[in-house]
Amino acid sequence: MMKHTALAAVIVTALSTSAFAASTLTLYTSQPNEDAQMTVTAFEKAHPDIEVKWIRDGTTKLTARLQAVLRRTCC
Repeated sequence: MMKHTALAAVIVTALSTSAFAASTLTLYTSQPNEDAQMTVTAFEKAHPDIEVKWIRDGTTKLTARLQAVLRRTCC
């Protein structure tokens, strides 16, 4: 599951045109809430200037959301 979470975070970050200047990161995850919160807490501790918002859902639904984001931000 951690691989899926990390991959989702990387994808969302890569899709952002100002990823390095952003103050907010959206994490799409299928992790259980407790695990997702631990991931977010650890990231925010390492990067206190970035707020993490997270969306939890099933893998299929998250994949569809990420594809929709990609279509809106790319090409």
